[in-house]
Amino acid sequence: MNVNLSMKPIFLTRHGQSEFNLKGKIGGDSGLTPFGERYAEELLTFMKEYAPEGLEVWCSTLLRTKMTATPVSGKFPIVYWRALEEIDAGIYDGWTYEEIKEQSREEFEKRSKNKYWYRYPQGESYHDLVARLEPVIMELERSKKPLLIISHQAVLRVIYAYIVEKRPETCTNLSMPLHTVVQVNPTYGGRFEEMRHPILKIDPALADAGTHGNEDVIIAREQAELLAKAGGKE
Repeated sequence: MNVNLSMKPIFLTRHGQSEFNLKGKIGGDSGLTPFGERYAEELLTFMKEYAPEGLEVWCSTLLRTKMTATPVSGKFPIVYWRALEEIDAGIYDGWTYEEIKEQSREEFEKRSKNKYWYRYPQGESYHDLVARLEPVIMELERSKKPLLIISHQAVLRVIYAYIVEKRPETCTNLSMPLHTVVQVNPTYGGRFEEMRHPILKIDPALADAGTHGNEDVIIAREQAELLAKAGGKE
């Protein structure tokens, strides 16, 4: 646990399933699917049971996170942060990774080789995102309140890596699945305990859908096909 953080639990969750998640598209400002709306209600039920006294909610300003936060905002105070918005996909906002692979293969491969430093054309890299989140991290250090942060996959990867003192460069493949609350509790000696609460079951193929999950699926599929072909030749 980062020594600058007070002894308070921090809850991290992505928004509920969005229309873009369902279509495999990245970025955008789509709303929630009915399943995502159900998650928003279940999140409130969960937080009513597990939230410590004085809990505050921090939320991205994009539609899918605001819709996810609507039920809990009636129970807990909420602060909206533009800095918590998802990584900017630039010219590929609204594309699927299949489309990027087919129409911009070079960019697809550049990003696959180094997710942390790759910057979307007219967009952001993970490194840019780390810099953008500095004000959030500073306030996280100052805050004495337990927190629920409702945001996006890449953003939560960066915040989680900071909390547990992982190098920023290692955050790009951290698991932040949909419809799951990641609870981090500080303990003595700078250590922490982590609990993951799957609130709603979701198709494993969609659980990591978002800014990065689909790309990893494509790469894994290609590798499997190459191995299969190599095996066939032998």
